[in-house]
Amino acid sequence: MKKLFALVTVFALVVSCFSLSASAALVDPSIPSTTVDVHYTLHGQYSISIPSSVTITNGDRLEIRADYLHLIEGEKVVISIPRSSFDEETYDFPLYSSDGDSYITCSLLVGDLGASTADMFSINWDTCLDTPVHTYTPDNAYDIVEVALIPHIEPHSVAGEYTGTLQFDIALSTDSNS
Repeated sequence: MKKLFALVTVFALVVSCFSLSASAALVDPSIPSTTVDVHYTLHGQYSISIPSSVTITNGDRLEIRADYLHLIEGEKVVISIPRSSFDEETYDFPLYSSDGDSYITCSLLVGDLGASTADMFSINWDTCLDTPVHTYTPDNAYDIVEVALIPHIEPHSVAGEYTGTLQFDIALSTDSNS
């Protein structure tokens, strides 16, 4: 029995030293072996450019544009000006003198790039809640909007530099009809 076991072990060692051939089926590269479904959703990414500072003279405008918009159908980016940017008495945007004793107001007109002021719409304290500056959707991602700042110089206005802070609110929202 010991001799038989030794003989089987020697035979197994000898056989394992020889290479054995194996066969595989030919692979046709036009027929996939397997597939993988890959899904990725890019939601609500955007970059809106609004200048941080502007010096106005009559006729100057500031431009608002989307650097990029990645929106799906039903998403929108709404740009608005809150009531806190306006004077409650005059309904316009106020600019204050450096000493704070005097102020002037500006009308804000909004329109497409290059639009005449006659074709622009007004935004003030009374209309700002219902009228956004612009609403970007997937269909108008390349729109450029202008805001014209028209100062109202009164006879009692004091000469000097006037400044003010115009706030813009930018919000990603979903269309309620989608």
